[in-house]
Amino acid sequence: ITVSPVAASATGSSQSPASSSTAAATYSTSSSPPLPLESSSQSPGISSAYHVPPPQSSSAAESFSHTATPPSSSSVAESSSYSAPATTPSSIPIASPSSALAAPTSSASPSASPSAPSVPGTSGSQWCMTYSPYTEQGGCKEPDDIKVDIANIAAMGFSSVRLYSTDCGGLSAVGAATATHKLKLVLGIYISPSGISGAAEQVTDIITWASGDYAAVEMVVVGNEAIFNNYVDASSLAAFISSTKSTLRAAGYTGPVTTTEPMNIMQNATSVLCPVVDVLAANIHPFFNPAVSASSAGAFVADALTELATLCGDTREAYNLETGWPHGGMANGEAVPGMEEQRMAIEAIRGQAGGKSVFFSFVDDLWKHPGDLNVEQSWGCSQLFT
Repeated sequence: ITVSPVAASATGSSQSPASSSTAAATYSTSSSPPLPLESSSQSPGISSAYHVPPPQSSSAAESFSHTATPPSSSSVAESSSYSAPATTPSSIPIASPSSALAAPTSSASPSASPSAPSVPGTSGSQWCMTYSPYTEQGGCKEPDDIKVDIANIAAMGFSSVRLYSTDCGGLSAVGAATATHKLKLVLGIYISPSGISGAAEQVTDIITWASGDYAAVEMVVVGNEAIFNNYVDASSLAAFISSTKSTLRAAGYTGPVTTTEPMNIMQNATSVLCPVVDVLAANIHPFFNPAVSASSAGAFVADALTELATLCGDTREAYNLETGWPHGGMANGEAVPGMEEQRMAIEAIRGQAGGKSVFFSFVDDLWKHPGDLNVEQSWGCSQLFT
């Protein structure tokens, strides 16, 4: 659901925002570059509760993902990925939020469960906030500005910060600031349209930055909607996750390694991804389901998390690595943007799934293209946590 500047690689250099020439159709909201969707991902069997075929434009499907992606220097696919069912299936209730998560439903493809060394998240209603070190114009923020931003995130009561890439000095500047405030990091390895070859150096960036000390790293996320945006197929992503995990383990990191995609991609790729991920993760954006109102956002996210946790047929933890609600733009059926609607939706998500959700985003991403629904720049929600 993000129309944002995409970083082709993590170089730390300032890059210009993405252009809208070729858009990939996405159904989520993240802070990372959108990827094209593998043809097999659009096959029948997708749960309509989380995904509806992207609207087609004349030259390309436009993506509605809110990925805070690193600005890229060359041709960039704009993403506005979103998961939005045309109808509301009985298995995914969207009634008013309740005080607890729904009980797990029966599901899916069993596979060997890799051991997860730690359990991120909290037992409370607030865990993590997304952060992209970009200016309103899509350049890199100064270290002093990053310090102020991270101090504000800490003051809001978050215990962790999610990064999408290693560019713009994200590891050094953000890492130093989070250390000052004793915050954990959910680190991202961004896969751009250049594919895995452009992402491998980010693994080296992480290892060099950590110098053997991974105490502050809560999770490593390899790719953000990379299958959905067709930057890589599921098998190639699984192989890259496996090799990345081996490299990080050899360097001393023992925490969980995973990837994140919209729910329908996770549902379709379980047989390939389950053997290599330590925890299950998805970007769950209730706004892109036209049957979900702001007051029902918490129930929708909670039910999606419950289903996500069953996909590998074991007890691995499940996380919502990107979620929120826009405060401006056009309505998507029952999903209406607005300041009050955003407050209501965020409150509902916090109440029902906040301890396992990453809120998107810290501030409005004005470097992004507004998108079809004119919502891509309007997901900043930090004002609701002060």
